[in-house]
Amino acid sequence: MLLTNLKFFIRVFLKDKFFSVLNILGLALGIAVSIILLLILQHDLTYDKHYANYDRIYRLGGHLQATGVDFRVARSARELGDILKTEFPEVQHVTRANNWDHTLVKREKKGEEVAQYEEDVVRTDSTYFNVFKHEFIAGNEKTSLNLLNSVVITASTAKRYFGNDDPIDQTLIIDDQQWKVTGVIKDLQTHTLNLIFFFPV
Repeated sequence: MLLTNLKFFIRVFLKDKFFSVLNILGLALGIAVSIILLLILQHDLTYDKHYANYDRIYRLGGHLQATGVDFRVARSARELGDILKTEFPEVQHVTRANNWDHTLVKREKKGEEVAQYEEDVVRTDSTYFNVFKHEFIAGNEKTSLNLLNSVVITASTAKRYFGNDDPIDQTLIIDDQQWKVTGVIKDLQTHTLNLIFFFPV
């Protein structure tokens, strides 16, 4: 049966090569586009679902309108979070976060320097871990961002800069300022952050 179908396919293919190739390419393109669309949809539907209580986390954005300008941004007035928490008792926690891409991070040890540009660095305030739960390997999630110039790093970042040494209370230089490592979190499976550091946003 399979051999008969194969012979029939070859006969039809050879009879009209152009339309046969066109049909095969169309089918392949359709399957490829469908797979890509399914992957995009899967990514969008599972975004941030690795966080506990993901269905109760909301991002406050802004809508900017001016002459010739109309767009939405994931930013708002810095005072708005505290106002919302005061006005609406159902708001339990508020945190502010600002991504810094291409941030220079250095570590100096015994005259040697490890330096590289990090992506996905989050500048935030001390309430970050009240909203976004991470698994801590070292440090305390409740107090790790209580002090200025404190930084929480992922396990892979700790390995990169400190090797097998204990990174807690060690120093990283971020954009020419010294920051003390106060926590190490487990790497996320998706959308991994490299550093989370406390700096008033």
